Amino acid sequence: MIARRALLAAGLGLAAGAAMAGLAATPALAQIALYEGRLPDGFAYVRFVNTTATALDLAPDFTDPIKLGATGASRISPYHVVEAVAGKTLTVASGGGKASFQLKPGQFHTFLITQPGPLLAGTLAVDTTQYNQLRAKLSFYNAVPDCAQAALLLDPSGQSVFKSVAALSMQTRSINPVDEAKVHATCGATAVAPLDLGELSAGGLYTVWLMNEGGKTVTFLAMDSIAPYQR
Repeated sequence: MIARRALLAAGLGLAAGAAMAGLAATPALAQIALYEGRLPDGFAYVRFVNTTATALDLAPDFTDPIKLGATGASRISPYHVVEAVAGKTLTVASGGGKASFQLKPGQFHTFLITQPGPLLAGTLAVDTTQYNQLRAKLSFYNAVPDCAQAALLLDPSGQSVFKSVAALSMQTRSINPVDEAKVHATCGATAVAPLDLGELSAGGLYTVWLMNEGGKTVTFLAMDSIAPYQR
């Protein structure tokens, strides 16, 4: 048991060196994610995440309509590929409201929707961490608007994996593959129930989400995915 815990700690490591806004569009990632090579210059990725308490029907101006639930992984869309993003303003509509944003070519973006309906609003997080297909990639999103400082710790040791994650922001890092992993998040002095991540495999893209759900703060794990490209 001691040896297994030591291996897990070595795999996840300390949070020093975690990137604050995380995943670069590398050729290796594009291959793993459905594409034979890297995306053409000027392309980018974007996904939508529902941090609100109600399900959302989204109408982006660059892809088909998207439905987002209000629980667990149903809140998160796949990444969508967008072409010729430089200098272009994109929009997403929902419930009579509309939000606008711009993307950076060659990067992964997450649009965290914080206000539904006519006052539709959100925050854009950009992930620029280099990807290594021989390691696992673990990200942690603090998607709780009123949680000023979140952290993710190994459970039960309390060793830090990510720390000082501001509201509506993220950190990410590459880690050694591990057979099992258990973590728990904190929001300030409040601890969230432990989360069993299971096995973290080489080449896997894993995200731990901290969100409000059903009147309490919870965490859940979701695999990152990319939707088929629509020309």
